[in-house]
Amino acid sequence: MPTTGAPAGHRIRITAGKYKDHLATVLITRPAGACTVRVDDDPSGKPRLYQQHEFTDAQPNALLITPAGAAKPVNIPAGKPQRRAVAAQLLEGDIEYTRLASCAHGVHVLSLASRQHSEGQPVNEYATLIISVLPGSGPRFEARGPVLFFGPIGDGGWPTDLEVDTSQIIQRMIGAMHTAFSSLVRP
Repeated sequence: MPTTGAPAGHRIRITAGKYKDHLATVLITRPAGACTVRVDDDPSGKPRLYQQHEFTDAQPNALLITPAGAAKPVNIPAGKPQRRAVAAQLLEGDIEYTRLASCAHGVHVLSLASRQHSEGQPVNEYATLIISVLPGSGPRFEARGPVLFFGPIGDGGWPTDLEVDTSQIIQRMIGAMHTAFSSLVRP
């Protein structure tokens, strides 16, 4: 019988039950679309069975920008310790969150994760330029090393998921910078 579930290694978002809205990784795909998964925020780490109608593809919820200008959408777990651990792994060090960009009503709409001690890291000109054109971002912020863009910082001081539309806008800005500045020689 053919399988219709997600393949092993695929990232999913659970849509039902105790772990609703949590991210998971498919371990085994079973007939008729059922999958055995490992839920990111499950402290027991036990494999759990979900039917095809109980999950969807996990959309990237953060955007990694490297100093070279690579923009990579990534999936970061929703749980606080897991989110911090994965972000620290991607940024290669302890991280801090910064509120960025506010709308006309003063509500922050973006946040940034960067390394706490980024001295010695190359300036991330792409992220720095994006931050500098955002409304309400405050004084100039020089990003160093790789950074992660998230949605606004929510209750409890943790960043929320980056909306797909916002991620696409940032990616288009990076692409425009590559096009506009491709002929410049960097020192």
